Amino acid sequence: MRVIAGEFRSRRLKGLPGRSQGQRPTSDRVRESVFNMLGETVQGARFLDLFAGTGAVGIEALSRGARAASFVENSPAAVRVLRENAAMFGLGGRATIIPRDAVSWLKSADARTGGFDVVYMDPPYASGVQMAVLELLGRGALLVPEAVVLLERKEPLDADRAGVLYREESRKYGKTHIETWRIRPATNGFG
Repeated sequence: MRVIAGEFRSRRLKGLPGRSQGQRPTSDRVRESVFNMLGETVQGARFLDLFAGTGAVGIEALSRGARAASFVENSPAAVRVLRENAAMFGLGGRATIIPRDAVSWLKSADARTGGFDVVYMDPPYASGVQMAVLELLGRGALLVPEAVVLLERKEPLDADRAGVLYREESRKYGKTHIETWRIRPATNGFG
């Protein structure tokens, strides 16, 4: 794995040996497509990388100009590699590593700091937690009004709404689907 663009372009990231504890890193191709979709949105953003693994997506965001990134990951092996990657790239105060389960963290008072511009979530495909996490994000407390939530999945979700979030689009990259969710715009009394 490598960083694709920005400040850390072409630098290699440490990965987990084999497929440790069901980890499935986001491919370079998918990461490149995601950041092409985001474009300038990532500049100066507060980025939340849920189910962060080794931190490849959040580090890519920082490389492309995100102001700060928070990484939520519960696998001790992945957290160890994530800390090594953060140190290797000299991320210092720009990276906050939260060694917790994403669902329990989202339910905690610690998560109520809010103000995230971009959220990327890549839970294990078979975990079944996608909708629960979207519902927690859909409460709106963690997100700025213009926030975008990106969900990496094997298949698109059957739902189009989760709290204040609605699915804007779904794109397929090989065997991977990326869904874009946003806060539902105000309806001004119509609809």
